Amino acid sequence: MKDGWLQNPSNKNILRFYKSQTSSNKMFIVCIDEIVKEEQEIDFIIKEKETLKVNEAVDLWRNLKLKGWKEMKTKI
Repeated sequence: MKDGWLQNPSNKNILRFYKSQTSSNKMFIVCIDEIVKEEQEIDFIIKEKETLKVNEAVDLWRNLKLKGWKEMKTKI
């Protein structure tokens, strides 16, 4: 699995998936961020952070895509 971003259909939250530095490729950190737009600036407020095993992260990614979450092609 590679690092990536998923955005929910309402465009209010994103999930960031990235490899844990301490556990090499065996763990992924998933952050739930709230997107806050004020004027022309975009900020992210971390609401929750969780460490998942790779297979759990892959399952979560797949399930969210089936529910309509969109993969963001570029990192913000």
